[in-house]
Amino acid sequence: PCPGEYFAASSSAMRVETLYRLFVMTVAQIVEMFGVDNCPPDIRSLWQTKGASLEVERIVAHAIEPNFPLSGVGDSDVVVVPGDFPWRELYWIYGGANDKPLSKRGFKDSPFICPRWATTSNDAYGRSPAMDALPDIMQLQVETARKAEAIEKMVRPPMLASMEMKNEPSSILPGHVTYVAQLGPDKGMRPTYTVNPQIEHMMKDLAEVEVRIQKGFFNDLFLMFTEQEGDRRTAYENMQKALEKLQVLGPVVERTQNEGGSPSIKRIFNIMMRKRLL
Repeated sequence: PCPGEYFAASSSAMRVETLYRLFVMTVAQIVEMFGVDNCPPDIRSLWQTKGASLEVERIVAHAIEPNFPLSGVGDSDVVVVPGDFPWRELYWIYGGANDKPLSKRGFKDSPFICPRWATTSNDAYGRSPAMDALPDIMQLQVETARKAEAIEKMVRPPMLASMEMKNEPSSILPGHVTYVAQLGPDKGMRPTYTVNPQIEHMMKDLAEVEVRIQKGFFNDLFLMFTEQEGDRRTAYENMQKALEKLQVLGPVVERTQNEGGSPSIKRIFNIMMRKRLL
């Protein structure tokens, strides 16, 4: 799902077990995905009209959550997916009076994973290195724009011109000639002010910011063998480098395994067990 479309919630074990999202689909996409018989009357009417009506967009809501009854919201038999399903998934047209959802089904295992880089307390979304590197990224963008502006002012500086040239043809392009009535120290065109930026200092500072961003994203750890300089390292030194990498990124690797790899492998294993494929 695209960031900004979904909402996540954590369980008492601080693992993401609930996922809601809102996204846009056309009438043709809704009918193709869910079938015309499962669509509400307005969608069926647009489908029968055909033509441009097929490209009319509707907001579709999607929910994956534990399969428990919701008290006070309609009939619990409609909300709970019948059967031995710990999880349920529902699609419906958001903001419409629907007599039934577009789709309703249950799952034996969680049908989604939500691995996070790092978390604090019960934060469902976690934290990433990009958040730490964001100030440097913004600084890099601003300084790059300022460097381009400085070079532009060196090549094409702001100009002053005498009043006699206001309605006359003039040019600052190479090889072009601009004529004035009387040429003198105060006639013609000249730069408004002299711009002589120290580009080399800007480039050095930009390089330092880029290094900080690379370290913020742990490039020096992920590419420690690619970017190493000097003579070849011994096997022991390489092993120590790998151990150092795991020491720094150990919590991230463990969290990714617990919230990403392990649930996926367990779900595949359980599906194969239920289908007697093992």
